[in-house]
Amino acid sequence: MFKRWRKPGDEKITNIPSIPAGNPNEINIQLPVEGYVAMSPYAMYNQSDLRVADTDFIRCRQISLQYDLPDAWVNKIGVRRASVNASLANPFFIAFDKAWEGRDPETANWPARRTVSCSLTLNF
Repeated sequence: MFKRWRKPGDEKITNIPSIPAGNPNEINIQLPVEGYVAMSPYAMYNQSDLRVADTDFIRCRQISLQYDLPDAWVNKIGVRRASVNASLANPFFIAFDKAWEGRDPETANWPARRTVSCSLTLNF
């Protein structure tokens, strides 16, 4: 809404309508259609194609990495096998429509929670 129309001439640089003064529920504009159809400026903006964005995106849900420690190392401490594991959930997503401005199209404004887990596995 910071990019909205504020003064005459702004209509040349923005397609976001102004916010009319008064109660928006009492302001109705007659639409150029057959019969009487009127809508508030807010309803027209909310139902316009200005608020439509492409939701095509790519999301990486999980990345995992495992490293098996060399036998020469683990045998010295009396272990048959040892591995170190790391996992990252929701590391990134790519939204193809710039209208999202970095927001997550799947959750709107809430980013998917990123979690990290690490583990050490020892077999005796």
